[in-house]
Amino acid sequence: WAAETTNDLKIRKIHTGLPAMIVDMLADIVVDSFNKITIESNSDAQKRWENIAKENDFKETLKQSIIDVFTQGDGAFKINYDTELSKYPIVEFYSGSNVEYEYIRGRITTIIFNNVYEKKVATYILKERYSKNGIKYELYKNGKLIDDYKSISETAELKEPTDVNFMMAIPMLFNKSKKYKGRGQSILEKKLDAFDSFDEYGANG
Repeated sequence: WAAETTNDLKIRKIHTGLPAMIVDMLADIVVDSFNKITIESNSDAQKRWENIAKENDFKETLKQSIIDVFTQGDGAFKINYDTELSKYPIVEFYSGSNVEYEYIRGRITTIIFNNVYEKKVATYILKERYSKNGIKYELYKNGKLIDDYKSISETAELKEPTDVNFMMAIPMLFNKSKKYKGRGQSILEKKLDAFDSFDEYGANG
């Protein structure tokens, strides 16, 4: 269906949007059945979590994360702090295209979040390396690692926390990829031919 047609043969191609509709519906079903996170026997911790969830619009963040994992295979939540924006932890989700994983004996030891900054003179990529020992930053300029990760305005205020004993990042995947070891599999991956046939039928039927 993605291929070019034969010379002089014009076929009107349309896309139904069916994959997006399926993904959105499944995400809605999962999120609608999600009530809340309960912390038993600790009312103070429960209150703090409710404030964090409200501040981060957690239900909407969760829905978008499910959509991204359904389509891209995996991703990861990142927890950080920015007291200029909020007094609570900030929860973000990165889709699989912007996340890398490092493994030791089959276990994730580091989750790397990639942030791209386009400048007139160069393309910078900040790699945020989250592990149980804290966060380390690496800044690349046109693919080459540079010494000072604070070299551009977007990273100038970053600090590397080391006073933590847990990983402030959580991976998310539903199915393991048969093609890429250590990565997730999109729910659409095995259905592309069926969707192409459906689109082709819609264009010609």
